[in-house]
This record gives sequence, structure tokens and C-alpha cells, in this order.
Amino acid sequence: MRGLIYKELKMSPMLSSICIMLVLMLVFALIDPVSMSHASEAEAVEANRTLGSVLFLTGILAGLSMGLMTESVGFPMTETIHQARFYTTTPAGISKALAAKYAANFIATAGLGVIVEAANLTARHFAPYKPDLTGLIVFCFSVLIINNAKTLATFSWFGFSKTNNAVGVFVFILFAASLLYFLFGDISFIIDMMFADKKQGDGLELIRSITSSGLFRTMSVVITSAAALILFVLSYCIGLPGYRRRIENGEEE
Repeated sequence: MRGLIYKELKMSPMLSSICIMLVLMLVFALIDPVSMSHASEAEAVEANRTLGSVLFLTGILAGLSMGLMTESVGFPMTETIHQARFYTTTPAGISKALAAKYAANFIATAGLGVIVEAANLTARHFAPYKPDLTGLIVFCFSVLIINNAKTLATFSWFGFSKTNNAVGVFVFILFAASLLYFLFGDISFIIDMMFADKKQGDGLELIRSITSSGLFRTMSVVITSAAALILFVLSYCIGLPGYRRRIENGEEE
């Protein structure tokens, strides 16, 4: 099975692009204008700190965006149904062949998250003024794993070409519409339902106080991470019958 996992990672067309962008991400995240300039004036030091923080945030955000490239790891466009059927004739069988695809996807996504987190910790070790983004990194990559779980299950049932990211586009449109509504629409009825015994202003103040607390942020990260692992395993269980049907029927991608 280790050979199948290696094969899935090796066949990923995004591998070279991810490596190049990782180098750029590390450069942006680790560069420290304060130590490079040796400036002593307070204004110059503050300006260099601001520049260092901006470059650091740019690098980390670039690393987070690379997580979107791992969505298709395990189901490369170049793999035909005949190749997939050949791999399932190995002692691993259909179930382990699909498990290798899921494992490769998880390794790519989680491994990228570890590298981004390492850049975050290393940058703050040499430049403590930079913000700690550990919570954001863990949360974002947990969401990416959840998204990949949805994508892998869809690919297992319908193949890469038929899916063509239609579900992802639909989810993005739904998310964008929901976000716009919550930003500009009337959500007073939601506040009234959640806080029926309070005034609207009190309810909003309670929401702000809860969401700004460290405990809430920590719990959000922990819950999202646990949900990501559970949904990823559940996605495999959902996708296996569809993948088995496609392999046995010889359905093209």
C-alpha cells in the first residue's frame, strides 16, 4: 500500500507548483526587515516591523492558499479507468487502492499544513513581534480537509471529469450568497430567536464577547479538527461503494 500512496503523490500534477510556491512562502514568512536594516530610530524600526508583519502574513496566506491545490491529489486527470482497474488488481484490492488515494490526499494536505506551521513558529522565534497564526493555520487546514473529503467522495462515485468541480462551485456560490446576506441582509429574526429574552443590542454584545474569547477560539479549532478527521474517514466509507461500482463496471472518468 505504501507503493500506491507514493504513486498517488508522484502522479499529482501540482507537486512541482506546490514546491515552488513553498519556497516563496518560506522566503516571505521568514524574512525580517528589522534585523536586515539595523535601523536604530524608533520610526524606522516600527516601519520595518510593519513591513515584516505584512510579508509574514502574505507568506502564511500564500501557504494556506496552496492547500486548495491538494483537492485533486489521489484522482489525477491523467489516470484512466483502465489504469485504476490495473492498480486494484494488486494484492491491495479495491478497498486499499482507494484508501491509498485518501491517505495520499491527507498526507499532502496535512504535510503542507505542518510546513506552514513550522514557518509560522520559526518566523516568530527569530522575530517575536510577528503575530502567532497557529489557530488560524490549524482551522483553515481542517476546513480544507473537510472540503477534500467531500471532493474525494464525489470523485469516487462519478470520476474527475464528470464532477469537474461543479459541487465546489455550487458550495462557493452558496457560501458567497450566505455571506452577503448575513453582511447586508436582515438577520434580526435570527438574533431574536437566539436571544428571545434579551434585547437585540444585548444579544449582539453577547455574541461579540463569546467569539472574542480565547476559549471560544481554542474550542473552534479543536472541534473543527476533530470534525475534519471524522468526516474524512466517513468520506472513505461513502466513496468506497461508488468507486467499487466504477471499477467493476469499467466506467470512464
